[in-house]
Amino acid sequence: MDYKSMAAEILKNVGGEKNVSHFEHCSTRLRFSLADPAKANLEALKKINGVMGVVMKGQCQVIIGNNVIEVYEEIMKLGTFSGKEKTVNVKAKQKPVDVFIDFMVGIFQPLIAVITGGGIVKAILTVATYCFGMSKDSSTYLVLYQIGDACFYFLPIMVAFTCAAKLKCNQMLAVIVAAVPLLPSMTKLIDNGMTLFGATIPNVGYSSQIFPAILSVFVMAFIEKYFTKICPKVLRVILVPAACFLITIPLELLILGPLGYNLGTGFTNILLTLNDSVGWVVVAILAAALPFMTITGMHKALIPYVASVYTNPGYDMLNTPAKVAHNLSECGACFAVAIKTKKTTELSL
Repeated sequence: MDYKSMAAEILKNVGGEKNVSHFEHCSTRLRFSLADPAKANLEALKKINGVMGVVMKGQCQVIIGNNVIEVYEEIMKLGTFSGKEKTVNVKAKQKPVDVFIDFMVGIFQPLIAVITGGGIVKAILTVATYCFGMSKDSSTYLVLYQIGDACFYFLPIMVAFTCAAKLKCNQMLAVIVAAVPLLPSMTKLIDNGMTLFGATIPNVGYSSQIFPAILSVFVMAFIEKYFTKICPKVLRVILVPAACFLITIPLELLILGPLGYNLGTGFTNILLTLNDSVGWVVVAILAAALPFMTITGMHKALIPYVASVYTNPGYDMLNTPAKVAHNLSECGACFAVAIKTKKTTELSL
């Protein structure tokens, strides 16, 4: 397959490089955030050899399949793309739901590899202990277990980084904003009932939490833009970061962090309560909905729940069973098509 010409055709029919504000890929799709979705020629995209389908929902998603990385790399060579959002002139007004989906996908898509990798490491260790007699007290187990733990513990920092990219603010400042509550010394101060400006800092856990980081970076983005605008240019490099830290972090510790923590735990508790009450029904409904959620990118909304339950209670009885069920059903459907179809193009799907 000629990935170079395929990449050129795809980029041309999404409206060209200037129409792309953000570009990334998942396991099977190229995902374009477009300044003007109307410029994308969907019919032409579908006719490109190697393209299995196109979905326009929040993002322009070009379905490639197993060759997605090769095509992605060729497109990266054709344009000045990076992990950070480009500033482009948006001529078409997007629907609020499309903006929300694009925002969620942009934040959570880069985290999939980390969460998956951490989960696989823990799964391997579980198999090693139950099937091969590895002791949980052995130094090898303890060291390797930290790899899986780190992927979830530092999730707020990674979320802050990707969120800052979507909001077009300083990613390094966002990382520090998310990292401060995770400092062991800060955690100890909070546990001891430390006050800030006379107010007691709420004692909540920030590790593995997603919403506190999102809310904090969202506020920081406005603070950064405001002080960048009013500060003398010669002093921006000094005053803007200081303002971001001195305003955002106290707000994070006193208001935004606890609010985000309650949002995250509330969302998780609702799902756990439903699972405890009518577990198999909820799993069945989620399994049926997941294919459609995946098409639009809304399955990323479950990442906060996944991160939370793998931290406490340490297992998932909702999302994982539902994904197993819907993947097995899709495997069965694909197997049936593979047996029955005579078309080579359908077999490649």
